[in-house]
Order: sequence, then C-alpha cells, then structure tokens
Amino acid sequence: MALEVIPVSSRSEKREFLNLPFRVYEGDPHWVCPPLGEQKHILFDHNHPFWQHGCIAPFIARKDGRTVGRIAAVEERAHNEFHGEKVGFFGFFEVLGAKEEPDAAEEVTRSLFKEVERWIAEKGFNAMRGPASPSSNYDWGCLLEGHNTPPIFLMPYNDPAYAAIYESQSLRKVMDVVSMYFDARELPEKVHRACKIAEKKGYTVRNLDFKRFWQDVDKIMEIYNDAWEKNWGFIPMGREEFIEQAKQLKMVVIPSLVKFVEHKGEAVGFALSMPDYNVAFRTMRGRLFPFGFLKILSIKRKPARAGIARVITLGVKKAHRHRGVDALLCAHSVQAGHDLGIWKADFGWVLETNTEAIQLFEHLGGRIYRRYRIYEKAIDR
Repeated sequence: MALEVIPVSSRSEKREFLNLPFRVYEGDPHWVCPPLGEQKHILFDHNHPFWQHGCIAPFIARKDGRTVGRIAAVEERAHNEFHGEKVGFFGFFEVLGAKEEPDAAEEVTRSLFKEVERWIAEKGFNAMRGPASPSSNYDWGCLLEGHNTPPIFLMPYNDPAYAAIYESQSLRKVMDVVSMYFDARELPEKVHRACKIAEKKGYTVRNLDFKRFWQDVDKIMEIYNDAWEKNWGFIPMGREEFIEQAKQLKMVVIPSLVKFVEHKGEAVGFALSMPDYNVAFRTMRGRLFPFGFLKILSIKRKPARAGIARVITLGVKKAHRHRGVDALLCAHSVQAGHDLGIWKADFGWVLETNTEAIQLFEHLGGRIYRRYRIYEKAIDR
C-alpha cells in the first residue's frame, strides 16, 4: 500500500496521533511521555485558550495500514501580530525508524513536511519555523545535546536523529536555546553582596501566597509580559491562556519555590521552580489517573526524591534590572531548595543570545548541558 498523509479528524485517528510516540520510543530509557490529557486538550479541543489566537492542523502518515509518522501545522496569530511576521509553525513531529530505517523514515518525513508546507503556503505565510508544539509558550525546539540523561520536567525530548532529519528537509538553524545545570550547594560571595545592596534599596522577597493565588498569578503574568517583551520568539499571553497554564501547575506548585521580589508594594520580579516531577512521570505513561496523581503528590510531599529542581522561569521588570533583584531571586530560590533537600538545579530555556542570563548562572557555577534548536525554511507560495 502506498504511503498516505491524512488530516486527523476521527476519534481513532486522534488516538493514533497521541499514541505513536510509545512506538517511536519503545526501549528508550530516557523518554518521558507528557500528560496525554493536556496534549489532547490543546490539540483537539477548540475551547482551549490557544485556539483564540491560533489553530493546529495535525496530520498522520500511514503505510500498509499502520501509522508511521505524525506532524502538526500551526498558525500562531499572536506571534505574527506581535513580531510583524508571516510565519507558520510545525510541531508534534514523530517518525518511526529514524535510526533503524533511515530511508523509509526520510520518505515519511518528506511527505509529512510537504503537507505542512502546503498548509502554511495556503495561509499566505512565507516561512516555516519549528519545532513548536504548538508555540514558544509550550514545547519549543529540537534537543541537540543532552540525550544521555532523562529530560527535566516540562522540557522536550526527541530522537537524536531528528536534527539530521530536519536538515534533510532544507530546514536551517534560526536560533538555539540552552539549559544550564548547576550544583547550588554554595553561592559565590558576589551574589550575597548583590543581595545586600538590593535589600538596602528597599527590595524584599516573599513566597507565593496560596490564599491569594490568582492575584499572584496576575502579578506573574504582568512581570512575564514585561520582562520577556524584547526576547526573540516571545509571545505575550492573555489572561485566559495564562490561567489555563496556572491551573495545570497549581496542583504541583510548592509555595516556597515561587519567589516574588517587591519594591514599594509593587511585584517587580519572580522566580518559579519545581522539583523534577518527571521522576514520577516516567512510570505513568502519560496518564495522571487513577494512580499517577498519587506519584506526583509523593514528590510534592518529599521533593528531595526528585534529586533536582527546574527553574522554570525567572524574570525582572525592565525598570528594575541591574539592581540585584536577580541575585535576590536566585539566592532565596536556592535556599528554598536546600530547605527541601534539593541541591541541584536546571535552568532553561535560555536564548543563546541572552548572554546576561547565561553569565549570571555561570557566576553561580552553572554550565550549559543541554541545547535545543529552532529551525526555519522559506516557503515558496
């Protein structure tokens, strides 16, 4: 039977799309299946807030009656409006046999990308960028370096062969993002000095307050949209989408690992860290219920079991930078980790061009240990 690429529409096709990674990564000790319920929600439920400013068109490739590949074309209107671009995105890519049967995988890949390029061209876009599943506010980039250890919580993982596969489709690097690792047992003296300077200027630190959780979420959104505004690839999030993500994290967040810096009553910076819940997710096969949620709660109750924390995001409003606010966030986050028995941390993603953030974590003793690549290709309309 000839290879065919079809748009996903039926219940069985959606199931095939979601379940293909189990076959792709069979036997891979490092792959962690993301929560299937969340993937299903954003891919196929048009009530998800992402669909207010974007849309996702998933495709599967079939050969001899079995699904052998998948991909999604993505329109992200918020990105194009904010950056003044005409870019379409691709994401959720998987293909069987990338290493074992490279010729067959290349044929499948070529057919999948041909369909995505056609979809993007029909939208009037002049470039294709990715992988973005579905945007930079979710899964972002192809893992290039760091396949020798399991991925950290909420970070993507892919077959090592995918970089060469993307390049075979004339996709070229447009930006790298990195993750940094550091053992935070002891902070340099310069960090403590910067903290004292900031405190003398009236900056104070507090934890997330669960009694006013949604007010604190609004403050995080305000800082987020201010701090990252000039970043390459940044997409501002509206309140509904921000709340959707906050709902997903609320059940696993630990208040002492969410730090706010305030100045004269204004929240000017925040840091959000979490233990590596992938320690639990590795055995859950993407399903929270009935028992997966209990495994997550066991890590929340005893975070030291995770062994490492991920600094998901750290941001400071532009008007308050270079005043020691970042040092306060780092120092207090590290101390909170120590109090919970966590001594190691992962900080990602960071744009390779964000030398200020990279240098900050190098001063903490950190090093780049994972690299992710975003690719782009011009589209002939």
